[in-house]
Amino acid sequence: MDKLQLPSFCKINWLLNVLGKREDGYHEVNTILQTIDLHDEVSIRVDNSSAKLKVTSSGRSVPAGRDNIAWLAANRLRENCSVKCGAHIHLVKRVPVGGGLGGGSSNAATTLMALNQLWNCGLDYEELSKIAAGIGSDVPFFLTGGTAAALGRGERIEPLQDAPPERLILYAPNSEISTEKAYTLGRWPSLISKSTLLTKVRVNTKIQRFRALVDRGQNIRDLIENDFETPISRHYHDVAEARSLLLEAGCDRVLLCGSGSTVMGIVSEQRTRPVVQFLVESCRGEVFESGTLSRNRYREILNNSGLILENF
Repeated sequence: MDKLQLPSFCKINWLLNVLGKREDGYHEVNTILQTIDLHDEVSIRVDNSSAKLKVTSSGRSVPAGRDNIAWLAANRLRENCSVKCGAHIHLVKRVPVGGGLGGGSSNAATTLMALNQLWNCGLDYEELSKIAAGIGSDVPFFLTGGTAAALGRGERIEPLQDAPPERLILYAPNSEISTEKAYTLGRWPSLISKSTLLTKVRVNTKIQRFRALVDRGQNIRDLIENDFETPISRHYHDVAEARSLLLEAGCDRVLLCGSGSTVMGIVSEQRTRPVVQFLVESCRGEVFESGTLSRNRYREILNNSGLILENF
């Protein structure tokens, strides 16, 4: 096999708390991540005649070549495993850029898993996770998918029992918000402060409550929250408008996605079509229907696409 074509699923955050800024410049977070079925597509073909790495894309405007995170992932893997051949990576971008859905991180993780197989690197989950963590905070999560807690700067992944399935409506305004920009909007404490220690205790309690509700198969909607929601809504009018429109449309619960501009609404199956119709007629952004993706289903889809996950 010298090529693979894989879906590259994105994510939402059920819980996202920023504990404070670390001495290394990163921010300490506690978050619960969830894969959803909205996805890009990653096609990779091995080039045995050249050591060149090539990245192209269609669908949405993203950096090409060395400026693309998928190129970075491929290059890190190649250096780690002393691979001599190259690859052509083509991304079909459907996930909104700067929307907080982790599309780029997912592209990087999918590229790592695919080339680990195509280049016969033979790295297991732990080895690939170390490379993924050096590329971006969310990248290791996409090696497992499903529901998972992420600690540290987001790179330390602890798989959880999958949350109950939910139908989602995603409203992506026209704003693109980078992670770096999002962190400048909040007033995060220094990690050496006493208030941060108290915050960490409270956040750990939230994760424990979330885990308990999932274990009992109960509704998690009252526990979900995102610390970026207030500062981003304050600075971006179209994000605040997105929240209002989703609530007006009849969503049961509305929450900002990650550190970006996309807002998700949780909705019943029966209300999905009326909500989508209302938003399409009312909003100036993009509207997507989606749903949560369990870890088993995530792995099953990748496996059916040709990705071998025996070491994962």
